[in-house]
Amino acid sequence: MKPRRRNMIACLALLLSLPAIPETAAQQKKGDKTKSAKPAEPPRERYWTFRSRQFRIAPEDLKGIDRRFHLDYVLPLAASGDALFFTSRIDHRIGCLDAATGKPRWTFTADAGFFLAPTHDAGKVYAGCDDGNVYCLDAKTGKLIWKSPPPAERTIIAYGKIISAWPVRTNVHVEEGVAYIGRGIFPHDGTFVEALNAQTGERLWRNSSAGENPYEWSALSPAGYLKMVGDQLLVPNDEMGVRLFFKADGRTVPIRRRLRRWPHFPTMPVTEDGRRFVSTYRGEIYCEGPPERKPANPVELDEPIVKNPFGNAPKVETAADAILQHSGVSKGYAFVLDCEKGALALALARKSELLVYAIFSDEAKASVARDRIQRTGLYGRRITIRTLAPGVEIPYPARIADLIVSEGALGGALPGDLEDSKRLVKPIRGVALDIHDKSCIPTTARIGSGTKS
Repeated sequence: MKPRRRNMIACLALLLSLPAIPETAAQQKKGDKTKSAKPAEPPRERYWTFRSRQFRIAPEDLKGIDRRFHLDYVLPLAASGDALFFTSRIDHRIGCLDAATGKPRWTFTADAGFFLAPTHDAGKVYAGCDDGNVYCLDAKTGKLIWKSPPPAERTIIAYGKIISAWPVRTNVHVEEGVAYIGRGIFPHDGTFVEALNAQTGERLWRNSSAGENPYEWSALSPAGYLKMVGDQLLVPNDEMGVRLFFKADGRTVPIRRRLRRWPHFPTMPVTEDGRRFVSTYRGEIYCEGPPERKPANPVELDEPIVKNPFGNAPKVETAADAILQHSGVSKGYAFVLDCEKGALALALARKSELLVYAIFSDEAKASVARDRIQRTGLYGRRITIRTLAPGVEIPYPARIADLIVSEGALGGALPGDLEDSKRLVKPIRGVALDIHDKSCIPTTARIGSGTKS
């Protein structure tokens, strides 16, 4: 079959797969008898309501809020069997609820937010993250099976948050044992379409050429939900239509005009086993269904907030007060190096308006800290945890830090690599502090021209 004819068939299949445009009010008033009446919605009753921690801080009204942030608190959904899965931009997690009761089963916390709904396939849950990783989890336990990292450890600042230079802003489309994704958002930095082995995460192919001409309308900026039509993968190109790729090897399908992207909204309901699940703009999920299946006592679940996940730690609280007083820094970016528990990062976040990044060298300790801080409602919004092997350069932009401290120094350990701190600290107003273990009174280590004395 000739390439031009094959492309025309793919475009026709795409158009046929798009939802029909609903009848307008004007058409309804004209009484167009050629259109059948819309079937009445079946009666439904509320079974349960789940309010996430972010529900407490979500705006009640979207009026006056930049439309770019309207979806920040939405929890995109995927349902399968007796489980309901969701992702969160705000607190950087994938979660699982019991579909019948709304009770939480497990939570997996990452280093950045998730924009689109997770994908469930063959007992696994897949999701792409702003930290550049694609995660594959066990659907029953939430344990990590594998993750596929970004092309390199490089970060940028987007809307005030530190994310990978190659965030995954597409869903993970799984078909016939292959997981398809798009990486990156800026063509001039490189954007990619990839196929991964769904069982192992091994990369099968990568197309890195679709963003080579960043100033053309067709330059790839993959963002949205992927589709498969025949032997071609359809990739939404941000606001610029759709790009096509052969699923077998990732070659670009030539097109001569823009293809309209299909509508999809994170608040779209999902259905499973007669139940209908809805996610609201305020971080709330509810389940409804036929009245005859309504439970005797519909449940309203408010996700609890834990105030002291590390217990009483007067030494850490004293150190945090002293750090903030001595440095004079209460806003901006703070980096807590040499972390063992994450308690100092939490104390600094609670006592200031700082965005705190806690750096661990032990992933097991970092995982425990993520779970604990997640329960405070501050993870993602105010605190993010990252694991880096000792001696590895911190992959954050230069001259970003308003404050650098070391949690390890509280226990008598030496502070981390001061040379790396020189690169991170801001000129003029950036402060890096050392902490004496006995008195918990911080003293300034002179790091670069931006450190107070």
